[in-house]
Formats: sequence, structure tokens, C-alpha cells
Amino acid sequence: MNKTQNCRELAFAIVFLASVLTVLFFSSVGVFSDDTFAAAPATDVAAHDTTKDSAAVDDGKIDAAIAVDTTADKDVADFTGSALIKNEGDKQYKAIRLSAEIYRNSQMNLADLRIFDANGQVIPYFIHRFSPQTTMINQIYQMREINSFVKEDFYYLDYAVNKPKNENEDILATSLEVSTPQTGFAKKAELWGSYDNLHWEKIVDDLLYRVDGNEKLEIFLGSRAKKYIYYRFKIANNLEKVDFSSVVLKYNNIILNRENFTEFLEPQYTVEEEEKGKRTLIKISGVRNLKIDSITIDTADNFKRKVSIEDRYQKMLYNLNFQNTSYRDTTLPLDGYRTQSDTVVLAIENHDDQPIQINKVFLKYYVDEIVFNGASGSNGASGSNGTLDNDFQLKFGNEELTVFPSYDLVNYQDQILLEGFDLLSIQDLKIHPRQAEAESTQSFDPKMLFNVVIVLVAVVLGVIILLKLKNIK
Repeated sequence: MNKTQNCRELAFAIVFLASVLTVLFFSSVGVFSDDTFAAAPATDVAAHDTTKDSAAVDDGKIDAAIAVDTTADKDVADFTGSALIKNEGDKQYKAIRLSAEIYRNSQMNLADLRIFDANGQVIPYFIHRFSPQTTMINQIYQMREINSFVKEDFYYLDYAVNKPKNENEDILATSLEVSTPQTGFAKKAELWGSYDNLHWEKIVDDLLYRVDGNEKLEIFLGSRAKKYIYYRFKIANNLEKVDFSSVVLKYNNIILNRENFTEFLEPQYTVEEEEKGKRTLIKISGVRNLKIDSITIDTADNFKRKVSIEDRYQKMLYNLNFQNTSYRDTTLPLDGYRTQSDTVVLAIENHDDQPIQINKVFLKYYVDEIVFNGASGSNGASGSNGTLDNDFQLKFGNEELTVFPSYDLVNYQDQILLEGFDLLSIQDLKIHPRQAEAESTQSFDPKMLFNVVIVLVAVVLGVIILLKLKNIK
């Protein structure tokens, strides 16, 4: 009886094992594909997305936030980053200021930045990097009379500039102004200049007068500032003996500078000691593609040590506190240094001193503004698809886009900057994993799990068959 029962169980196990092996064979040749396990969920998701899109169209408008989500799957292979640009303000032209996260995930030359309107049309833009800075200079130098004489029919008056406190300072002048108590005169005057009071160069001919309440007592020296130390008046037919109570040299100028837009960042960092404490290495992360203006370290310790990055940028930094005096310079200038690495290493030379305690690290970097036409599409025509009521989408992070796009907008950017623009905010910034990375990090594979279960069942059945064979013998 037992032997018969064992034979039956053995036969059943062999048949079941054959079935399992058959299933395993068909699975290995691809009969059971990934679509077998994913077909049902994919259908549900597709139906859900279609419902959302239909609702948006029925309302007669496109919700930008929904547009980001519904296009994410097809765009992730091209762009790894996206953000919503909220349209506000009443100006035709708009601008956004890029964040550190956008720089880190874009091409170094920003060639992969694209702006889309609500209908997916590309919008031209140009990059604005500087803010104009105006500096007014109004300088006055007092002069003293050093000589006067008459020669032929001309009256000569010589003046010298009083030396400034800084003897190395260049004395620049754009005009010369005289003061006199006399009235009722009009005199032609030649103005000469000299560096040594020996060799004279003619500057200009002009007319000085004070007649019937009208006066002109200032002589302009030309389009370029002069650097003479000595000035001479040559006045013809000075029968009235016009004299000057004072003479001043003036320098008036407007200097136009361009200053980079900058932002501050408090990055993540680690501190390591090298060569038994002789060097401190501050490894600052999250700096890929950032144009770094400077790095500042914060510490309460007294020190004066050389600090460098890659032996290219180095400076003696110090933090010295005494009883009544403090000296501090803990900033290393980098002048727009960039790296494609995510980490930059700041080295502090300690020699035989104890390493200093780093409390914080601050990073100052240059930022760019992206300026575009907020009232038109790519063809420059305004309409329902490009009105001020629509939001925009920024996309970036495309390895195939390496050449910066050429837009006509750049040819008249000066006029746009003069007109002004609305600075918009960036919202809903998303960084999508690249397709290869997403596939490599997939945590669950139904087909693999199915095959593992089948193999385990086959092994268990094989063990059972062996045990039954022993019992039959």
C-alpha cells in the first residue's frame, strides 16, 4: 500500500515538474514578455491622462502645471529638467533668472535651454548677464597764480595746480573756471598747458565775458580729459586789466560700468585633514557649471594662511582679532571660475599650526537672465496662443543640444533692455532621471520574480522526487 501510494505521489511530482519546466522554457524564449505583466496598469494610466487632457480642452484653456505632467514621459528622453514660468506683469518682454539647480543640470554654455508657450511653441530669447552701473565723478582742484607778464600786445597769466594728498594721483581736467569781481568785459583768451612749466601746448581758443548780466567764465578743454599741471592764459588787448581772483580746475565725468548679476549660495561641504594636519581640504559640492565669483570661509579662529584652488587661484587670507583692532579678509576671488565636476576643493596651508575650525562656507556666483517676448510665439505674432495670460515652460538638460540657438531677438536686445521687462519667477522645478539611469535603477522586475519562483518550485519538486525514489527502493 505504501509503495503504491509513493508511486502515485512520484508520478504526480514528475508530471508537475515537467509542467514547471515547460513554463520556465517558454518564459526563457520570450513568450511571457514584460507587456504581459504591465498591460493592465498601462491601460488605466492612459485612460486617466486622456481624461485630464479632455477636461483641459473643454475648459477652453491649458493648465501649464498639467501640461508639465502629461508631457513628462515623452520629454524625459530629451530634457532632464523642466520648470513652470508664471506669467505676470504688463510689459511685453519677460525675463527669468536662472537658479543654481538649472546650471548644474544644463550644458555649460546653456545651449540646451528652451522656452515653450502653452501650445508647445518655442519662444526665442537672449541671455542678459550684466547690470549697467553709472558712476558720477565731480572733482575740483584749486590753482594758484605763479606768474604774470606782458609781452607784445598780450597779457599772460600762469597758474599751477595745488598738489593732491596722493602725489601719485593723476590730475584729470575737463574744464577750467575763473572768478573775477570785474564786469563789463569780453576777452578772447588762448589757453595753454604744460607738464613742466617750460614746454607749452595750446589747448583751445575761447571767449570769457560778463556783459549786462550774462557771463561765461568757464573754458571747456575738449572731448578728452587733460593731465597738465600748469595752465597759461594768453589774453589780447587787456586794456581793462581784467584779473582773476581765483581759478579752479574741474573734472566731471560719467563712467558706465557693467556689473555681473550675482547670487549667494551656502553649499554643502566636507572638511578633511591631509598630511597629518598640514593641509585642510574643504570639499564643496554642488558647483557644476556655476561661474564662481568668490568663496568665503567663516571662522572665529585667528589665522593668516595661504588658501588656493587647483594652485591657480591663491591668496593669503586672514582673520586677526586683537584688543582694539580687527583685520579680516576671508574671501578668495575666483573671477568666474567654472568646472564640470560637481566638487571643488579649497586647500588651506596649515604648515605646523593647528587646523582652523570652519563654521560655514559661502559661495558667490554669476547668474544670467533669460529675456524673451512674453506676448508672442516663435513667429513674433501676438494672438490667443501667446497672450499675456499664458504661462510658459522652461526645459533644459539635453545632451544633444550643444550649439547655442540663433535668434533674431539678439539683434535688438539693447532696445528691449531700454524698454524694460517683467522679471518672472520659476516654479515647480523638476529634474527627471535620464532614461538609462531610470532603467538601471528600476527596483522591481515582475518577469525576473516569476522566473525565480518557477526555479524554486522546480528545485523543491526535484528534491521531493529524489526522496520518493529512495522510499520506493
